[in-house]
Amino acid sequence: MMDFQEWVGLLGRAAQEPEVRDALARAGITGRVKIGRQELSTREDIAGEGMTIVFTDETILRPDNPGSILNRPIISAVMVVLGQPNEKNVYKGPLPYRFTKGDSQAAVRARLGPPARINEKYQADAWEIDGMTLAACYSEDLLSLEQVSLSLPNSH
Repeated sequence: MMDFQEWVGLLGRAAQEPEVRDALARAGITGRVKIGRQELSTREDIAGEGMTIVFTDETILRPDNPGSILNRPIISAVMVVLGQPNEKNVYKGPLPYRFTKGDSQAAVRARLGPPARINEKYQADAWEIDGMTLAACYSEDLLSLEQVSLSLPNSH
């Protein structure tokens, strides 16, 4: 099974590219990835791995590119769940930026600096790093990570 960083290496790639199709097939996703006519994106959950791959319409991701194709799904984000009540569908692989599930909000902020965006309702922080958005959601007590994602600009 591919880990978080391997999927991040596919960000910006189209769902129909052979390398992406192969990765999806290895993850058990064999159907064609489609974005509905009235939708901007779609998600594919990797069963039992605590991982979700988000695909965004190419015309949304690349609005200034005249070659963008309407409804063409492009990998735009990789999200992992690190904690939930039943602990069955959680990601257990390596995380970016040397994060661990046990990192508190204070530890993450100390490592990355002040977040560019804070969402207190969802206990989440986001930073713009390496041309991507890194988001971290924390446990209720802010003492551990619950979810981490990396996404392309314009993908949300």
